Amino acid sequence: MKDIMRRAERLRERKNAKSRIASLAGSSLLSLVLLIAAASYIPALGGHESVSAADGHYGSLIISGPGLGYAVIGILAFVLGICVTLLCLALRDYRDLRD
Repeated sequence: MKDIMRRAERLRERKNAKSRIASLAGSSLLSLVLLIAAASYIPALGGHESVSAADGHYGSLIISGPGLGYAVIGILAFVLGICVTLLCLALRDYRDLRD
């Protein structure tokens, strides 16, 4: 009976690992797509106007122009790195369960 319970638990763990891998792969793909989409909408560096402090835009130097685009790209790249790392860890755990 113990062997049957152990086998059933192992099968449940493998099923949960497969669903975790599928969700992590989907979130990695979504992050990559968002990263590529955001990168295609960054304004050209040469065509933006410089904002002077005399205009009253003291705190919006990053938000105006291409700075916001680069910040969004950086955040999305970080999220993609997290998703890929978690996916690799889940694949390693699944491989250990399979053996």
